Order: sequence, then structure tokens, then C-alpha cells
Amino acid sequence: MQPQPDKNYNSKLTVEEYVKLEQDTDQKHEFHDGQVYAMAGGTDNHNTITMNISAEIYVSLKGKNCKIKNSETKLYLEDNNRYVYPDAMIICGEQQKAENLKDAFTNPVVIIEVLSKSTQGYDRGTKFGYYRQVRSLRHYVLIEQTEVKIDVFSRQSPTSLWNIRSIEGVENNLELAISETETLSISLRDIYNDVVFED
Repeated sequence: MQPQPDKNYNSKLTVEEYVKLEQDTDQKHEFHDGQVYAMAGGTDNHNTITMNISAEIYVSLKGKNCKIKNSETKLYLEDNNRYVYPDAMIICGEQQKAENLKDAFTNPVVIIEVLSKSTQGYDRGTKFGYYRQVRSLRHYVLIEQTEVKIDVFSRQSPTSLWNIRSIEGVENNLELAISETETLSISLRDIYNDVVFED
């Protein structure tokens, strides 16, 4: 299910109006070529997983050339004129920003989304289509919140085909080559720590 436009804003907004909206309200919105979409809050499992993986990545990358950005950080998709909030992303080297919105980044090497029932089709389909156009992107990581399972889409270069692999079970690790010299390895046990699955 694709996010629905915020009914409070029926007409298209400029980027400047969108920035003001973000500044004047406590509600996060994505911006899709003039249309704004209110961001819904996540479940406890969603929030726990997002916090766990961000914390593990932060510790692993501390003092290195790559940095983790959390779900409060915007990603600008220039080819589609969209500002979105991934659950987390990793940027290596110079942190490039949008020209007209300096708190939005443009060059992640990893994008992470925690799936929900209502948005997993969108995250796997349309949203991945947007993300594939980010030339710096090496890995797109999709984390299930109802079972211990992670799908990783990876490519070697902007012109390479995407490969997919699934990782299941707390005894396994999520391993990502995030740069020519840096490889990230995080235990699924740590990613799913304190997550309670319903029967």
C-alpha cells in the first residue's frame, strides 16, 4: 500500500512551502513532486528494530569514514523530485546535500527500511524503483518485523544488475561491503534484540 496524500494539503506545494511545513509542525512529511504525505508512527517492533540496527551500525562505524543517519534524516531523490525519510541510511566519504534543502542528503551507499504490513509492497516496488536511481547506492536492506528475516538487494556499480539474498535466523549476520575498504557485519540476534513476535 502506497502512502496516501495528506488531505490537509490538496494543492501542490513548492519545496519552500514544504520546508516551512516541516518547520512549523511536529509531523514529518514526505514530499513527492509537490504532494505531501504524512508519515505514520511505527509499531513497537518497528521502532525497536530501527533503534537496534542504527545503534549497532553507529558503534561499528565510529571513527571511520562512513556514518549512519537515522529516520529523522531526509533523502533527496533528484530524478523524481522527492524528499523521503528512510528508516536508516549509511553515507561514506563526503556527505552530499540537496542544493535547495541543506538537511537532505543525496548519496547514501546503504538504505534500510523496516517493513510493515501496510507499506511492504510499496517498499519492495515503487519505493525501490526510486531508490535504484540513487547512483551511490550499493545495498537496499529490508527488515521483517514479524519474523527474523532480512532481504538485501545489492549491486556492484550504478550500471550493475541487482542481486538479492535473504538472511534468516538469529545465528546469522547481516554483512555489507559498504566501501572499497569497509565491510559491516551485524548479528541478527542484535538487530532483533527485545523484539516480541506475536503468535
